[in-house]
Amino acid sequence: MVKDGLQQALTQLSPEIFQLIPYSLLKDVLGRLLDDPYTAQKALQQGIQDWEQLIVNARLQAVKTIINDATWQPSQEILQQHQGQGGDKLEIIRLSVLDAIADLENAENIEMAVATIQQINLRVGSSKNWQDMKAVKNALTTLRDLVKRVVSQGLLDLTLGEADEQLKLMLPALTEAYQEVMGYLSRLKLQRQVLTFNDLELYALKALTNISVQDYYQQRWQVFLVDEFQDTNPTQAELLQTLTSKAELTIVGDIKQSIYGFRRADIRVFQQFRDRILANNGKEVILSTSFRTHETLINQLNQLFAPLLAENRQDLYGFRPSTSLGESSGTDKYLDKYLQVLVIGDPLAPEKGEKDPEKPPKPSRANRQRVEAFSLAANIKQMLDRQTPIFDRHTRQTRPLEPKDIAILTRTWQPLEVYGEALAAIGIPVAPAGGGNLLATREAKDATALLRFLANPRDDIALVAVLRSPFFAVSDRLLFQVRESFSTATSSRKEEVKPCWWDELQPMQFLEQFQELSRPVQVLQKLLKSSQEELPSRLLQLADQLTGYTAVIANLPGADRRLADWRGFGQLVKSWNRVLTICLG
Repeated sequence: MVKDGLQQALTQLSPEIFQLIPYSLLKDVLGRLLDDPYTAQKALQQGIQDWEQLIVNARLQAVKTIINDATWQPSQEILQQHQGQGGDKLEIIRLSVLDAIADLENAENIEMAVATIQQINLRVGSSKNWQDMKAVKNALTTLRDLVKRVVSQGLLDLTLGEADEQLKLMLPALTEAYQEVMGYLSRLKLQRQVLTFNDLELYALKALTNISVQDYYQQRWQVFLVDEFQDTNPTQAELLQTLTSKAELTIVGDIKQSIYGFRRADIRVFQQFRDRILANNGKEVILSTSFRTHETLINQLNQLFAPLLAENRQDLYGFRPSTSLGESSGTDKYLDKYLQVLVIGDPLAPEKGEKDPEKPPKPSRANRQRVEAFSLAANIKQMLDRQTPIFDRHTRQTRPLEPKDIAILTRTWQPLEVYGEALAAIGIPVAPAGGGNLLATREAKDATALLRFLANPRDDIALVAVLRSPFFAVSDRLLFQVRESFSTATSSRKEEVKPCWWDELQPMQFLEQFQELSRPVQVLQKLLKSSQEELPSRLLQLADQLTGYTAVIANLPGADRRLADWRGFGQLVKSWNRVLTICLG
């Protein structure tokens, strides 16, 4: 509703606004502002008068980030404790860096101090002039990397530029447009008697500005426990700030697990509330023991994520000791590695379409995924065949690995189908979790293509999809030959209506040339005739009886899953029979 309402509201804005802000830009900006009206309102009220001060504050905050880093103080102490011989070039750098450290801690000469540390040259100095030259170089490297990391965030060299001047001109018009659109949407929602989730948050916040409402809820709720706090957004933060000002508050969360940024979750909210609790003599309880993963794997994961998490690093500890993967069936160096990386092709090779005479192109994503799937399947089969010992949490003892003990995790659902087919192909049972999207399964797509063709025989894409599917399993080579024959046959004809595949396939002389298509054409003719009187769900049953579709998929990898998807889609179509019958009719 908001999207449609925005489109309508834009047509009612003053033409003067579009003279300052192009339509497409205004539509995009307003769409983003409407996604977070709480922050949008605050940002627009900020105006331009404080921009210079905001830049100063941002620089100071960046400096604070540097000097509060866990590596800052130890590195400074090392540089203070070690001194080289006078005249040594590394000694000159050490002294200049110490001066830069002092400047940053006093918030003075920030640009020069940052440049001094950022440009540290470690290719100078003589080891004979130092007692521990390595320690000094390590400290300088740590400081240089720290400063470079903060500089890359863009706050230290922040300045007002051309874009800011342009925004200064547009801001009044943008503010006016935002207020007009918000007013239009409010009237539209009132008329339709609906509220968005953003509205619920904002109106709750508005209600809490009333002292009597505050008093009521502060008396009603005096203890708060908020789970998954890392996914809290700024609006919710202000709600909680008001509600918990006189209450006991416990928050549970992990900023490393914040994955709802697209819903405005902000880990800074977590950090602010954590600081508030600790400032009020609260207690921080860090849960660092993993009861799921053994010690060796935990240690390897700690090493892997330490540089990635940086200041958010938190090492975990395994509750139970490790058990060698190969201890019951002989040592196997390949299986003893708990972490493995499979590199398919040269990671630096050019992508498809890019030219590099010295390197072959990188394999396509689909090919890489198939290689990964069969490698994964082979690895799992090897572990099962060797009866790899694992810890059973119920018996508290080790036992041989079983398929039910293995989980495959991916960022998205899409690769799981490829992995499942590879596992099923070598006889390893697979149980997809979560079910996925029924309409995205191959069986649902096949059935949908058939119904589309029966509703409109001129739908060439649907017909070709049906011919290629397990309904008829016509090869791509044959379909290509058929298409080429169309070009020859139609080049000499001039028709007002362009012929479709179905028109071309039915003539007797054509079927004599391509006898493999005789049976598919006969079956489809029967189904088209039946579509005039049968329900869509019944048409799918007839198609199965005439083609043996389910018998085919019963012999493909992941047969149980495929048959379940076919039945599931059939039930879905049955529930839609009335609507689909109108379409087919």
